[in-house]
Amino acid sequence: MTVANDQFLQAIFGENYPYAHVTSFTQDPSNIPAGESGRCWAGSYFKDSQLIPNSNQFYTVSLFNLDEQGKANRRKANFSACHVIALDDVKEKLPLEQVMRLPAPSIVLKSSLHSEQWLYLLRTPCADATKVDNLHDGLIANGLAPTGKDPGQKGITRYLRLPEGCNTKAKRIAENGGIAPSCDVTEWHPERRYTLEQLAEPFGVDLNAPRAEKRVDGATKLPDHPLVHTDAIHIKSILSDGRYDVTCPWIDEHSDADDSGTAVFTNSDGTIGFKCHHGNCVDRTAGDLLGFIEHQDAGFNERYKQWKIVRDFSDIKADLLDAPPPNDSPLESLFACAANGDSGKLKQQMANDRYILKHLAILGQWTVFFAAPNVGKTLLIQWLLRETRTSAKLNDIHIIYANCDDTLKGGTEKLQIAETSDYLMLLPNHKGFKTESLLTTISAITDRGEANGVVIIMDTVKKFTDVMDKRISTQFGVVARSFVSAGGTLICLAHVNKHTDSNGKSIPAGTSDLRDDCDCCYTIELVGNTEGFCSTTRTVEFECIKSRGDVVQKEVFEYTKEEGAGYQALFDSVKRVDPKAADTVRKAEREVEQRQKDKYVIEQIKTAITNDQRTKGNIEEFVTTTSDSPHRKVRSVLKKYEGELWIAEKGPNNSSLYTLKSTSIGMEEVSFF
Repeated sequence: MTVANDQFLQAIFGENYPYAHVTSFTQDPSNIPAGESGRCWAGSYFKDSQLIPNSNQFYTVSLFNLDEQGKANRRKANFSACHVIALDDVKEKLPLEQVMRLPAPSIVLKSSLHSEQWLYLLRTPCADATKVDNLHDGLIANGLAPTGKDPGQKGITRYLRLPEGCNTKAKRIAENGGIAPSCDVTEWHPERRYTLEQLAEPFGVDLNAPRAEKRVDGATKLPDHPLVHTDAIHIKSILSDGRYDVTCPWIDEHSDADDSGTAVFTNSDGTIGFKCHHGNCVDRTAGDLLGFIEHQDAGFNERYKQWKIVRDFSDIKADLLDAPPPNDSPLESLFACAANGDSGKLKQQMANDRYILKHLAILGQWTVFFAAPNVGKTLLIQWLLRETRTSAKLNDIHIIYANCDDTLKGGTEKLQIAETSDYLMLLPNHKGFKTESLLTTISAITDRGEANGVVIIMDTVKKFTDVMDKRISTQFGVVARSFVSAGGTLICLAHVNKHTDSNGKSIPAGTSDLRDDCDCCYTIELVGNTEGFCSTTRTVEFECIKSRGDVVQKEVFEYTKEEGAGYQALFDSVKRVDPKAADTVRKAEREVEQRQKDKYVIEQIKTAITNDQRTKGNIEEFVTTTSDSPHRKVRSVLKKYEGELWIAEKGPNNSSLYTLKSTSIGMEEVSFF
């Protein structure tokens, strides 16, 4: 059946068909020469295009508005409406029993010797890209895409073939006797029109299902971006500002190792984007690209992180520098900055030493808590926040907890605690929150005079600054101090070094800037564990190492972890205990540790007594002869555990005869060793 391109496009797009986005080229679409991919796939409006005869000729399923430069550009940011839903590779790859569950197609176009494209024209064009994407996802999930994944099938920017074109893929030419097969319309029923709901109904697709938020635009030329200065990826050409045609890192997984259809982006906020149009890469994201680059270029992610931090601080500094001086005289400018006369106003702004964390953190201050991983710092800070919300009159305070060092499961569990404790929680990449943007936001809050009464918790601080870099840590301190000086409250959770000091105390990780610049800081130490039946009770001590205000020197907590119980049960088990409890636990821990050190000699003494070597001299001789334990050690252990593991009874000639206590065998022995 002969159908011209304009007739074909008019059937799909109606009177707007001149604005259909089209392109044409003679190259094999699966093997476009390096540097030519961008030009081949760029395209323009049908009314402005001269399609090449005897070539691949394509149109997109949607109409697009002009971009910000007044050019026709098939980008999601310019999306107007989708006019047609299509299935590709029908008969060749798709299961017909699934295809036939859909209504009869409006148009069938034969795109090669064995393959067809089935088109379903929409009764009303759909301007909601989310619904279109949900329908595509549902069709793919039901097998209506080769191998169950097809990025072309999913996109509102998808290209399909025009009837006047041909297929120059080498594979299609070979199977057609060396001639590029012409496209041909085999069924023509443009009067058949469908709604998205009609196409979704056979497979139970929820068109309104929520989707993860994705960036649709924002690419910007950033010459110093680390992405364009790594040898881990091969940039073939620049497509436009911030958009680069690259060789896909996973090209070996492409059909025929096709080196086309892959791009990376540098976005205006410093983030990166990744898009590959090949089926095996459909689910790959910028995160996967970063993982690949790190594997090829060790240290890239750290360089990228530092670049973003420095960039954010540079933006903040630039904003400050842009502020005009009060007048031309530096001295007069300094006079104008004097705070004299504002003491009453500032006094009203002061927090009056109200606690945000009882006994430990004061409103209007910057407090840092240092602890090793898995000590329970997040658990305890959340418990303290709930205690504050339920017992203190702080209704005028806005608490924002940035939980940026957690898994999805952990973040969800802690979010549930926040929801029931009346404070807000931020999770990375959820509802548009980006970890790297928080410092900029804090600076903006400060500049706009909105900091007073705002409490921000950073968990953990290394997600927001590089604690190992003195210059970056100093810049972080400038932002933090400005926020606190404006009436805000900042609480940072930080890590400690792997090694302790000579007294066994934790050493805060990183440079000294956090400790030097903050108002108050504590170390959180795990004092010890007490084992119960299928449970472990941990005793944890907060010890102040710097303070400005009425905070306690030490505070002790306990929490119990039961096998099979969840985070809520762990949270509910937290309680304050008498600081003396820490000393008791420490003493018990030291005794257990010493018992472990003495274990070998204890066993030797038990063996001696069992072998009827019961006097002190005989026991000492037996143990030193059968082992390398010195006499002094044997005498010390024998005396230390007398009455606990063995008892001494008077023997002949004023001697002492030792007998094992029954409790030194069996359960007690097992519990210790």
